[in-house]
Amino acid sequence: MVSEPTESGYRATHVRAKTSSLFDNENPIPCEIQIRTLSQDTWARISRADLYGKNVPENILKLTKALSKQFSAIDEIAQLIRDELNKPAEKAEDIKDSDPISPARLALLYNQHYSEDIWEWTIQDWVKNLEEGEVENIKEVRELLDDQQLRDRLNKITNKIRGYSLKDSEWAVFSAQIAAETSKTMGIKAVRKRIKEQWDEIVEFARGEALSEMPDTIEEFIEMIESGSIPTEALKELGGIECCHRCGTEIIRPEQAELAVL
Repeated sequence: MVSEPTESGYRATHVRAKTSSLFDNENPIPCEIQIRTLSQDTWARISRADLYGKNVPENILKLTKALSKQFSAIDEIAQLIRDELNKPAEKAEDIKDSDPISPARLALLYNQHYSEDIWEWTIQDWVKNLEEGEVENIKEVRELLDDQQLRDRLNKITNKIRGYSLKDSEWAVFSAQIAAETSKTMGIKAVRKRIKEQWDEIVEFARGEALSEMPDTIEEFIEMIESGSIPTEALKELGGIECCHRCGTEIIRPEQAELAVL
C-alpha cells in the first residue's frame, strides 16, 4: 500500500507470515508485520483516532489523501538523505600502523578487519569518539578493535539489555567511546547507558504501537468486544493477557484485563 495507498491515504507495507509456537511446531500461527516509515507512521497515528473504523465523509477523505501525499513527499526527501548517509565510506588505498587516523583510513581498516564496508554516518560517529579519546594512529585503533575481553564484557551487557550481541559497527564506535572516557570503568558505564537509552526508545515505541489498539472510550471498547474483536497486543502489554506456563496458550485474566482497560 505504498504505490497504491488506501482510500483514506494510508501507506505502508504489510507482510503476512506465519510463526511457530514454542509449544506447537505443527500448527503455525498467522501474523502480520506492518512496515512503515516515520512519516507513514505519523500519518497513521494522526488519522487513527478520526478515521479508523468510521464512515468518513468524502470531503474529509480528500483532505486526508492530500495530507498523505505531503508526508510521502517528505519520505522521498528523507530517503535521499538516508541514501547519502548509507553510502559505504570511501576507503584509503593502503594503511600503516603509524598512519594518523582519518575517515578513509578507518574505512579501510574496518573492511580489512571485518570483510565488509562501513557506512558513512557510522564513520563520523567513530571518528568523533576517537578524537575525543585522543587516539592518534591506526595502531591504537587496531588495538581497540582487538580487545576481545572488553568486547565480551560489552556483549554480556547488551545481551542482558536487548537480548543480542553487538554488531561489528557498534563495537567499533563503542570501543572508541570507552577510550574517550577518563577510565575503562567510566567508559563501560557510558556505553551501557547509551545502549539502554537506545533500547528503551525502541521498547517505548513498540509499547505505544501495541496500546494504539485500545479505543478512546469504554463504549467503543464494549462495541469491540461484542463484535468479537479483542485488542490482544494492548491487553498483553497491560498485563491483561498472559501465556500459560505449561502449554503457551494465551489466557485472558478478567480482573487484570478490567483494570488494564480502565
